[in-house]
Amino acid sequence: MTKLFNKNSSKVTYVTKSSRYLNSGSYIAILSPEYYWIKKQKLPVKSLSKAKRLAPSLFEGSLPDGDYSYEVRKSGDEFVVIAYNPVEISQKLKEVFPAKSKVTNIYFAQDALSNINECVSIDERSALTNLNGILIQVPRQCSNTSSTIAKYLDTANLKTRGVRLNSSGKQLFEKRDIVILSILFAVILLSNLLGYISYKRDIKNLDQKRTDIIKEYNLPPTMIQIKSIKRSLDKKFKQQKLLRQKLFELSKIDLKKGEYISKLDFDGKNIELNIHIADKSRIQAIKNSISPNLKIVSDNLEDDKLHIRIAI
Repeated sequence: MTKLFNKNSSKVTYVTKSSRYLNSGSYIAILSPEYYWIKKQKLPVKSLSKAKRLAPSLFEGSLPDGDYSYEVRKSGDEFVVIAYNPVEISQKLKEVFPAKSKVTNIYFAQDALSNINECVSIDERSALTNLNGILIQVPRQCSNTSSTIAKYLDTANLKTRGVRLNSSGKQLFEKRDIVILSILFAVILLSNLLGYISYKRDIKNLDQKRTDIIKEYNLPPTMIQIKSIKRSLDKKFKQQKLLRQKLFELSKIDLKKGEYISKLDFDGKNIELNIHIADKSRIQAIKNSISPNLKIVSDNLEDDKLHIRIAI
């Protein structure tokens, strides 16, 4: 799926792992959620740099083997943490685009298409939807075909931070971008040095606070705070894993022609979905097609919409 981006004559392209483009040219690639892993949660830090240091531990044991990079965004009082494999993405883009093509910029869908607030179709098999501020790719069944990804490519946020890839093969960025990065290299080094000095100072302050807490409450010198943080992160991970399993089960609902999921939401305890139905006699059949692994808390019919709440 592509749209022409007039500013630099590059085609804004939404790239899935099954995408293939036959025409050589200049492209801007927006990566589907298939290319990265994402988590949204509160962390015991305030700055992005400190949150990024915690990023590897958030995904520990949940990623396939590989050398991963991490990006962190702020979202209210929570952090959005993205893990991705630069080498794997580089190799996949060489399969997606013709050999003579040039990929001038690369973005995560989470950043460039953050204005999506509905379920939009991508192709015959898949759709993109926003679930609590996180863009996820789901089976096409949830999408009303009147909304497609194409209209959002016209308004994609291309001023956001691009994806950095360390590619030993074809150049994936324009020379202009490389020059800019080279100019900023010294600034980045200085920033990292200042960050390191700040980090050492913060560590010293944290050690002092830990000592003060132990003395104030007469506690033994243990790693109480770290273990508490770990328990909280483990709980978040288990909840997100369970939610993914439930969404996969929902993708198996048997919907007929004219039926589709018009709304999908999650309030922290229950999944709520609205199913557009054309025939009220189909209500029981639809409920019966829902996996026995899913517990229906409540359901009701309003006009042609069947509201179903499922506990996780």
